[in-house]
Amino acid sequence: MHSTRTAHYEFLRPFKAHMGTNELGFVMYVERWRIECFALSEGGRTDSYLSEEAKGVSIYTTTPRYRPPSSQKTPAARTHEIWHVSYDLGLTGHLKASAFELLHARELRELVREASIELLLVAGAMGGEWVNHAGEKVRNDILQVLESKRKKLDPPWTVCGRQSKFRYRRHNLELAPDLQEEKLTLLTEDCDQGRVPVLVIKPADDDEPDADTDAGAAKQRPAVIFLHCTGKSKDAMRPCMERFAARGYVAVAIDSRYHGERAACGEAYREALIRAWATGDEMPFIFDTVWDLRKLVDYLHTRADVDPARIGMLGISLGGMHCWYAAVADPRISVVVPIIAVQCFGWAVINDMWHARVQSIPHVFEAAMVDLGKSAVDAEIVASVWRRIAPGLIDRFDAEHTIPAIAPRPLLILNGQEDKRCPVRGLETTLSIASEVYKSAGVPENFKFKAEEGVEHALSDSMLYDASVWMDRHLRPDCVGSQDYVSLPKGSDFHL
Repeated sequence: MHSTRTAHYEFLRPFKAHMGTNELGFVMYVERWRIECFALSEGGRTDSYLSEEAKGVSIYTTTPRYRPPSSQKTPAARTHEIWHVSYDLGLTGHLKASAFELLHARELRELVREASIELLLVAGAMGGEWVNHAGEKVRNDILQVLESKRKKLDPPWTVCGRQSKFRYRRHNLELAPDLQEEKLTLLTEDCDQGRVPVLVIKPADDDEPDADTDAGAAKQRPAVIFLHCTGKSKDAMRPCMERFAARGYVAVAIDSRYHGERAACGEAYREALIRAWATGDEMPFIFDTVWDLRKLVDYLHTRADVDPARIGMLGISLGGMHCWYAAVADPRISVVVPIIAVQCFGWAVINDMWHARVQSIPHVFEAAMVDLGKSAVDAEIVASVWRRIAPGLIDRFDAEHTIPAIAPRPLLILNGQEDKRCPVRGLETTLSIASEVYKSAGVPENFKFKAEEGVEHALSDSMLYDASVWMDRHLRPDCVGSQDYVSLPKGSDFHL
């Protein structure tokens, strides 16, 4: 006997739902446009009042279909509509593409591009099993962008230039165990920037067999990948890496593109951004490093000392953006902590809040200003640069649209309340969607946002403490509540 659950939703914003196996799918814009839709399935009953071909999922509305008079070009504004959705759990077959009837099809593309996808996940949860089709759609889209500019290797990645390991003890960690440092180079694609320097710091006793595992096997530990900010390198992350390694983690860091050992000169990153604007051949701002991080995760999965099910990622500023989009692209990253990084690029352009972010990498925008024949950088130039050097960043891959691809994994967002580069005001929609997505997945406790009062675009020790506690909770649950966190020395280069 089929069981049927009925849900009642009031849609106050536009949204898009993608079709998939046993998934309800429809598109509606509630303020100006009315879209007729239905779902098709290979089994189930026919709902003829929607369409002669509509089968499977019953969709009906309490309000009649709205059509404006033929003389009226623009429909009257409507604040909301209420839909009742019945989801038959006994249906079999594969739901196929919805059919949409729209008054002005050209506008549909714009509506869907800007739409929220939060309620799709609720619809998927109605069947008793949370299916993240929205996240998969975003992930597939961003993977296509990552793949689009690659000079691939065969095999897809390899390790070369491994340096000898050595033990050491930092003077400020006398009470901690000896640490072991390892350096290697990871090849991620066939180009100069495809050589990725990797730093690994871990407890020095990891080469000794673990009594709880098979004889001779290395002890598997959780790993955390640390990502640096603009103008820094993996070595800037050492103080934090050492503290995590001393507490039982395998700490890993890389130089992002055109930083650290990957920078031929001090202006390498600036020149790469300008070149990306001019040619469109690279994506050095975010997506090229995200590609490297996916290959890094591939490598970590081969290490005997890393538990592949417990890989976290923590990034600061630019590194936090890398962290965010790496988590979107790679579900193997199990815990995500972006610090002073999460922002809505599209919101900033629309609301004239882009200036501080632009000032962090001004030269590429100045080059675009000259190329576009303008006397000053404006919102149009900013949008053009983002679209060129990071396709999708201000629309389909902005924070509010990509967060479903991170859920339901543990996500801690740490920002400064006064941060002009990552204005908290612009995150209202993103935070609302995040709360709804994690709630619908049944794990609201896996999402947390914290904006530290009085803090601008700066890293605080309390942020690192919160990140440490979050990682412990989800990667070392047996150690939650321990008091082994050590604050960073105030003179450390790690502080911005």
